[in-house]
Amino acid sequence: MWRQRMVKVTGGLRGWPSLLALLLLGSIGAIGPTFAQDSTTEEESDPVADYFVGNLLFIFYHELGHGLIHKLDLPVLGREEDAADQLATLMLMDAGSDSVGGEPVLTAAIGWLDSWKKREGEAENSDYFDEHSLDYQRYANIVCLVYGSDPDNYGNLIEEWDLPADRAERCPGDYSSAILSWDSVMEGVWVTDENPAPAGNRSFTLDVQAAQSDETRAIAEYVVDQKVFDDLVAGMNESLILPSPIKVVAKDCGEENAYYDPETSQITMCYEWLATFMADAEKQAE
Repeated sequence: MWRQRMVKVTGGLRGWPSLLALLLLGSIGAIGPTFAQDSTTEEESDPVADYFVGNLLFIFYHELGHGLIHKLDLPVLGREEDAADQLATLMLMDAGSDSVGGEPVLTAAIGWLDSWKKREGEAENSDYFDEHSLDYQRYANIVCLVYGSDPDNYGNLIEEWDLPADRAERCPGDYSSAILSWDSVMEGVWVTDENPAPAGNRSFTLDVQAAQSDETRAIAEYVVDQKVFDDLVAGMNESLILPSPIKVVAKDCGEENAYYDPETSQITMCYEWLATFMADAEKQAE
C-alpha cells in the first residue's frame, strides 16, 4: 500500500512521490521571497528553468487532477477546480529543492500571484462566475496548504507571504483534510512494491507536436530539446496505474491554456501558456 511510504506531519500525511523532482532540466523550484536559500553555486543554479518548470508542473498536475476525477469516477463535494488545485499542490510539496534551494510548490504560488498582478488586481464580473478561483485566491490557497503541512518550518509564510494569522490557524486542518481526502481515493493508483506497475505501463502516452507559429516555435523546440514531456510522462508511468490511458499532448492552441478533455482522455498543454511561463521566468530572474 502506497500510504506505507508516507510520514505523519502536522496532523496529516505526507510523502507524495516527487515524480521527476530533479530530472526536468536538472531542477525545479522557486523564485520569490526569502524561502529560497542559496544552496548551490551560481553556475549550477538556473532560476529561469526553476520558475518555468515549477509552474509547468503545477498546471500539469492540476489537469491530472481532472483526469483522475474522470478516470476513477470520483465524487467531488465542492468545486472540481479547487480539488484539482489541491492535488497539484500536494504533488509538488515533496518535489525536492530547486537549483537555488527553493521549493517548486511555492514557485506555483508565485506564478498565480504574478498572474494576478498583471491584471493590477482587478477582477471582471465574469471572473466571479468562472469555475476557477481568482488567481490571488489560488496563490493564497497554495500558501495556506504549505503552511498547514508544517507550521513550525513554514512560519515565515505568515509575515513574508501575507498569510493572515487567523487564516493560518485553520491551515493545518485544511492540509489534513486535503491530503486525507486524496489519500482515500488513491488506493491502488500509486505504484508500490505491493502494487507494481505492469510491464511497459502505458497509463500515460505522449504526443508532442511541432509549433505552427513563430511565436511558439522557440518554446516548442525548448521542451523537445530538454525532453520535458518525455521525462514527465515516463515518470508518471513509473508512479501511477490508471484504469485506461491518458494522452498528454503539447501543441499550439491559439490561446494560453491547458485542459483535460474527458471525451478524448487527453491533457493538452498549450505552447502559448508555456511561452508565457518562460517570459515570466526571465522577468523574475532579471
